[in-house]
Amino acid sequence: MSFQNQANLVTDQEFQSRCSACVFTQAQTFKDDGRQDIAALAKRHLQVPTEIPVIWAAFMAASPGFADQTDPAAITDGDILSSVQANWPTVASVHYNPDGTHR
Repeated sequence: MSFQNQANLVTDQEFQSRCSACVFTQAQTFKDDGRQDIAALAKRHLQVPTEIPVIWAAFMAASPGFADQTDPAAITDGDILSSVQANWPTVASVHYNPDGTHR
């Protein structure tokens, strides 16, 4: 893993656009999740989708194997989906309490 590659992913517009599209799509599913923090994050993303890259960029760039790629296009949509699904509880817990209130 290269921290430089990871930093490059944070600012790569195409990669971040792909990640944002995935997060927005997953938000449509997670909005109905029974865990209040998970649902609150989803609803926020549906209300203000422009915040997605700001909230998710570092998490996505740090996903296992992503920074090993020198070409962000080599990261598949399936890899992005898997990372979003795996990181959703962590991102939710950073921004929301278990009862769904904002931290």
